[in-house]
Amino acid sequence: LTAEEKLAAEDRRQLLATAAQLADEVEKAEERVARHSELEEQCIQLDAAQQTLSAEVERLRRTNDALCQQVLGSDGEGPFTGALEQVSVLDGEEDQAIRDEIGRLVRGQLLLTSQAGSVK
Repeated sequence: LTAEEKLAAEDRRQLLATAAQLADEVEKAEERVARHSELEEQCIQLDAAQQTLSAEVERLRRTNDALCQQVLGSDGEGPFTGALEQVSVLDGEEDQAIRDEIGRLVRGQLLLTSQAGSVK
């Protein structure tokens, strides 16, 4: 009978160890599930923020284009009046290059046609 008791005790220890291991795995899985919903909520918030920022960028681009047209268009006042219309007499690629340079200038970016701070 003692051999059977020892075998039963060993089986009981193994069952308890297995139950403890499974309980730990269940707890970890529940934590992952809980984090999953938090991560989904965070993704939703990030998507909303990205859409808001995209809309703001588009609004600022339209505003910048309108201001550029006011300053560089034919109705503008000042030394750059008509700068946008003057490039329209040029052929395709060169016309686009000048428009791109004006766009970079308006956005405060370095000009591609400048060298050491002066325009070619």
